[in-house]
Amino acid sequence: MKVVFSALSAYGHIFPMIPFAQAMRDAGHEVLFATAEDFLPVVERAGLRGVRASEPLQTTVTTIHGVRIAGDDLTPQEMLDRAGKVLGDVVPREFVADLAPVLADVRPDVLVHDPGNPGAGLAAQLAKIPAYNHGFGRALRGALPDACNGYLRAYAAELGLDLPDQYPGLLGHPTIDICPPSLQRPDFLALGQRVELRPVPYSEPGELPQFVQQPGRPLVYVTLGTIYSTADMLRRVIRGLARLDVRVLVATGPVDPADLGALPESVWAERWVPQGQLWPYVDVSVHHGGSGAMLGALASGVPQLIIPGYADQPTNARTVQHAGAGLMLTSEEATADVIVQKLDNIMTNESFRMAAKRLRSEIEQMPSPADLAKRFADLVD
Repeated sequence: MKVVFSALSAYGHIFPMIPFAQAMRDAGHEVLFATAEDFLPVVERAGLRGVRASEPLQTTVTTIHGVRIAGDDLTPQEMLDRAGKVLGDVVPREFVADLAPVLADVRPDVLVHDPGNPGAGLAAQLAKIPAYNHGFGRALRGALPDACNGYLRAYAAELGLDLPDQYPGLLGHPTIDICPPSLQRPDFLALGQRVELRPVPYSEPGELPQFVQQPGRPLVYVTLGTIYSTADMLRRVIRGLARLDVRVLVATGPVDPADLGALPESVWAERWVPQGQLWPYVDVSVHHGGSGAMLGALASGVPQLIIPGYADQPTNARTVQHAGAGLMLTSEEATADVIVQKLDNIMTNESFRMAAKRLRSEIEQMPSPADLAKRFADLVD
């Protein structure tokens, strides 16, 4: 079977898809991964063949795809509208245009796209090719998806295509869902278009700091993601953690570790760590609420303190807290004093670890990428 995978050019969209793409390749299928040029090396280092589709997103705190989406001169509605136009109109148009010749040449049996990349799904519909979403977390709801969907519906109509009333961004395609059912949105589950897949934390291979694998005090892993991390918030987290009897590994992402200043002896900061390899050694995580961090922690039974930023992060944080597997703080609440109080609560109250372990058990019961790869051709037929 020929399979084209396609995702937005962002780690949080590409990494969740790689384990299944690799499993399909390992099962003997012909796999091609379409994304923007800046992420093709990431795809190729994963052992997958890549092809260019769309321009790079190059998302920052204030811009996406070269469009400014934040600033004191913009109202919240203007910010949403700008982001919605980029993700619901500009980027889908690029994927439709760039994938048309690829699909005509390859003639895949199925296209698998991330829910943030409906343009790939529209290209599949135009080419009369079956398509599946490949989720990266909970089904998307809220102000940003709504802003995107308005533009997406107009563009689909321009193409002569109809979108469903519920979850229009999914285009009516079935979804390969890596979110454990107990955390997934009930209205999404009720659609009955879900193909379950175990979330497998993926990161590019690398070396872990030696101290991580050595026995000792509890290990706290801190990451605020690859886009919205700031030196100020990282410093607040570090000041709080320095008061606890723990070892700390900080992945600073876009922040230069030098901007954190002198670090306590118990804290190690790196710009990047192989997160997928790290989770089995982590006792507690402090993170931004990205779906990859949330599911990666839960897959290893790790309780979490979440300081959410944008997009799906606040709802992810509330979901983990409601499940009893962690706590959340807004950025305004997250002072060093409050952070240390919340972390001390998580580390001394066994209920958080037990809830995280229950979710780990639920995840372990989900089909692995290799399991799904064995029967995916039958599903598509």
